[in-house]
Amino acid sequence: MGDYKSILILADVNSSHTKKWVSSLARHYRISLFSLSESRDNWPDEMCTHFASVQIADEKARSKNTAAKYIYLKAARQLKKFAFKVQPDIVHAHYATSYGMLARKLSHNPTVISVWGSDIMDFPKRSIVHKYFLKRILNRASIICSTSKSMTQELAKYGYKNTKTIPFGVDLTVFQSTLKANPVFTIGTVKSLEKTYGIDLLIKVYHEYLKTSTITSQLVIYGKGSQEDDLKNLVNELNLTNNVKFMGFIPYAEVVKAYESLDVYCAFSRRESFGVSVLEAQACGLPVVCSDVGGLPEVVDPESGRLYSIDSIANASQRLLELEDGELREKSRVDARAFVKKQYAWQNSIIAMRKIYDSIA
Repeated sequence: MGDYKSILILADVNSSHTKKWVSSLARHYRISLFSLSESRDNWPDEMCTHFASVQIADEKARSKNTAAKYIYLKAARQLKKFAFKVQPDIVHAHYATSYGMLARKLSHNPTVISVWGSDIMDFPKRSIVHKYFLKRILNRASIICSTSKSMTQELAKYGYKNTKTIPFGVDLTVFQSTLKANPVFTIGTVKSLEKTYGIDLLIKVYHEYLKTSTITSQLVIYGKGSQEDDLKNLVNELNLTNNVKFMGFIPYAEVVKAYESLDVYCAFSRRESFGVSVLEAQACGLPVVCSDVGGLPEVVDPESGRLYSIDSIANASQRLLELEDGELREKSRVDARAFVKKQYAWQNSIIAMRKIYDSIA
């Protein structure tokens, strides 16, 4: 594999997913990285042949305002100079409505565009203009990669039927199942505290669960976000202050420790394009209880995990009661990790991406 030697990746340098792609692909290709944000550490210099950033403020780079998207166009000139310097064989843009836009302005052939989630699930649904804008970006791609089957199906609605599905796999050497004995039955999640991720639903499920449970338990919530005060108020209203702990934001390097502190992982998202955290939790041997939206059904092990409608609070709480059984959790630990190993090992994602690069020779 690998007739192409030089890959220019356009992506957010501060994304853990970008770091995973770059560090793995750098073993096979000369990787250059162009980002709209300044790096918070020095990892790009250690892994990339060349790195450049335009250093647009993060809040502007993440803005959903249509006019703010034109901020990206200011980076086009710097990108063209950078591309001339590194002379890439392939340009690969991650996230269509930002870096895909820059790739379109660069007009390099071949170009790969990877859609990550809201760029295809939300952006084109805002208006006819947004839909047209996205199509112009995607039409420039030699090939389009999607993180999940759910997003691949969404792309098909816009006429893109040859999309390749390459998930964000899990590094099983990092996310491992460990033997543990928590003194308190611990249910938890690692998510941004935003309405989309249904942390309020999780709190309500836990409240329902406590009505029947007879053992000591706790709900642990890792993350920060705009809903934090509302969620804490909900906990107070339901008299759960002694049972629910808000742990705040944790860096990605500490996520494994968070999973290790749990007995069950929950994700009651109202919308989810894929579900990386659900896979990571299962790789660490956790049974999962999730909502049946978006890409979550494809990442939940049918043996150890369960899917519920976001309206099925009673059913979801019943599953938590079942998982109080230590023998069931131990069986689930084995099944969950085996599922991830078979379907979503990170090395398989890298092999699939390298085949994509070769296919556009």
